[in-house]
Order: sequence, then structure tokens, then C-alpha cells
Amino acid sequence: MKNLYRYLSPFSPDQSGAVSVLYELGGIIVILDAGGCAGNICGFDEPRWFRAKSAVYSAGLRDLDAILGRDDKLIAKLAGAVETYDANYIAFIGTPVPAIVGTDLKALTRMAEKKFGIPSLAVDTNGMEYYDVGQTKSYMAMLKLLESGSLPSAPSGYETGVLGATPLDLPADDSASLLKARLEAQGYGKTVVFGMESGLAEFGGMTSVSRNVVVSPSGLKPARYLESHYGIPYETGFAFDAASGNVLPAPVDGNVLILHQQILANSVRDAIAPIVSGQIDVATFFQMDADLAKPGDVHLEGEDDFIKRVRSGHYAAVIGDPTFQRPLSFYDGQFLPLPHYAVSGEMHQQSTEKELWK
Repeated sequence: MKNLYRYLSPFSPDQSGAVSVLYELGGIIVILDAGGCAGNICGFDEPRWFRAKSAVYSAGLRDLDAILGRDDKLIAKLAGAVETYDANYIAFIGTPVPAIVGTDLKALTRMAEKKFGIPSLAVDTNGMEYYDVGQTKSYMAMLKLLESGSLPSAPSGYETGVLGATPLDLPADDSASLLKARLEAQGYGKTVVFGMESGLAEFGGMTSVSRNVVVSPSGLKPARYLESHYGIPYETGFAFDAASGNVLPAPVDGNVLILHQQILANSVRDAIAPIVSGQIDVATFFQMDADLAKPGDVHLEGEDDFIKRVRSGHYAAVIGDPTFQRPLSFYDGQFLPLPHYAVSGEMHQQSTEKELWK
């Protein structure tokens, strides 16, 4: 029963990841649900909801409306939002309800564009996958909308773009601004973090940057698309501050296991390698790219996989979200906290990277 979780709480689902990419881009984001999914997104999976405005709406679907496909009712309700909010676009975000009844999301976008004259996109999330899958789908949907000419697309004046950065991926609230500053200090030129502390105008210049830096696996597909279609090279890595990137209080004599999203975990591995005598493995419940993995790295299908890995790996230290301690009552090694918002939300999130490393 690999999908039975006895200790770990549910991770952020794909619809939450989809919203995290679009949150700051000035559109109307419509969650196709009865109210619960939108509540989870805004109340648990989107920390910006409490400090930054965004037009996130629940479709408020009723059983018969969803089953009978009364899309006209949804469009009619949406009219009120369009009248009160000057939207750049409308995004329809899928949840389990439209996935089960087979809602035609593309038809919804066509209806909305015809009714309101506003560019629309659909993100076919289903609530059954993790947040990073939804992020990738949002990036690609926005890219396709930009390429269609429906949204403003112009050179942004930025040399470097950062893909894969949302609050669900980053270790602290100030990570996006610090990441931008570190890259600029390291000679990457004027840098924009797409979707964080930037809007649709910056997103519209995605095809004109000189390079991309991918900081989580959700940014790999759009980065590779931009490379193959526009010749924009990319690299991966988190660009830790050298002065604070040492997450270990002392050298470790033995093996180490790191749990997080793959690219951040890889960057932690690089940072601690000089003071670890054994092998450093990366494990993740989320997307794992084979090209970025080393021997010993593993994709975890469920809670039992994680427990078995720790039992068999002879690890002197485990680094991961504090929630991952719950299944490890048998483990007598060192556990070092590295919060992951998609795993534990506000419970362990740090306001600043300085506090995190401390």
C-alpha cells in the first residue's frame, strides 16, 4: 500500500502549483471547484495570499452544474469578476471535479474569449498529481498564449531569467529577492524571477533573455522549450550565498540523505560535499530528472519507500523538512531541518534565509 501515508501530511497538489506560477501576473484565476480546492490553495498552499493581492476565484460548482456541463452558468458568474477587475487574462485551473466529469477546458477558454474579449488559458490539472506538475503546465500554457500573440510580448531588458521559483519551492520568504541579487552579483546581469516580484510584462519578455537559470524541476520543460525554439541556453542550480550555504554545523563522517525538490537538494549536496566523508544521496517525492541525478539518488513513490531508504542507507545524517522526522522514530542519526513549503506549509517556513541557516 505505497500510497497509504500514516505519518506524512498531504503534499501540495498540482492545482496549487499551477496557481503559484500565475499568482502575480495580473490575471483572473478561476479554480474549477465547489469551493474546497480554492480554500486549500489560498489558505494553505499560497503564502502570498496574506500579503499580496491576486484575483483567485472559485467557480462554486454545484453537483448538477458540473455533471450536466452548464458552462454557460460559470461564464455568467465570471462576468461579475471581469467587471470589477482589470484582468490581463483569464486562467481556468482544473481540479478533480472537472477531471472526473470530463469538462472541456479549452471550450471554456473559447467561451470566455468570445464573451469578454480577454485572452484565456486552461491548465489541465486534476488534483491527483503534485504541485510541480501543475507548475510545469502553467509555464507551458503561458508560453503558448504568448506565442499566439494574445498577450504583450516584448524584450524585457533582462539578461537572465529564473524559472521554477515559487514559494512552494524556495526555502524562505525572501529567497526570490536574494536569488536575484546573488545572480546579479555573480555576473549574470540584470535578472528577473519569472512569476515572483515580477508581472506579465516581464513574463512577456521570456523569449528575449540571454540565458535561464532553473531552480526547480518544474522549470526544466519550459527552459528546454525556450532553448530548442529560441536558442536560449539554461543551467540549473540554486546559487547559494557562499557565506551561508553551509547547512551542516560540523563535518559528517558517513553518508548523508537530502530530501527536497531535486535542484535545491543538488545545490545543498554541492555545498556540503567538502565536509562529508561518505556518499551524499538525493531523494524526492517530486519530479526527478535523470540527467541531473547521480548514482544513489532515488525518486520516492510513497512513505514506505522513504522509510526503507533510511533503514538501508546507513545514513549518518538526514536533511529535509522537519515533517520527515515523523516516520523516523527508529533513526538514531542526525536530522537537520530544511523546510519545504509544499510539504509542511507555514509550519516550518522561515521568513529569511538568514534565519534558516542559523
